[in-house]
Amino acid sequence: MPNKMNYNLPILTAREVSERFEIPLRALKQYAELGIVNLAKPRPGIGTARRFSITNIVQAYTAWHLQIMGVNQKKISTLQKDMIYEINQFLDNVETNNRHLMLWPSYTDYGPQVDVGRSDTPKPLFIGSVAINLRTLYETVLEKLEWSEQ
Repeated sequence: MPNKMNYNLPILTAREVSERFEIPLRALKQYAELGIVNLAKPRPGIGTARRFSITNIVQAYTAWHLQIMGVNQKKISTLQKDMIYEINQFLDNVETNNRHLMLWPSYTDYGPQVDVGRSDTPKPLFIGSVAINLRTLYETVLEKLEWSEQ
């Protein structure tokens, strides 16, 4: 298993991530531009490819799964700060941290909103809750990177 220090090293270009994880290249570009994926260099310049670390790939893969479930990119971008925090907290200790990224509707004085957190169970908190198993997603990322766990 890669150590925590290696999670933030840029290892794949956007094209390679697109091919290995079947995420459209345009979606990856939009994730970077909207801040959904926290790249070291979100706009690298002309002729320089965006590079993704393992952390970035987990962020993008999570966003892609949310998008497949019907959460649009604009809504995901409003949640990006909390999502990035929760994913990074999970990656700090994959074996013991709560593994389900949870999104649930809540209501404030300003109207309805979506809250983000983590739980050890995929049990919905409210009607309309969404749970993504980060451990399974993380293991899929490592498998697709052909990273051997020893």
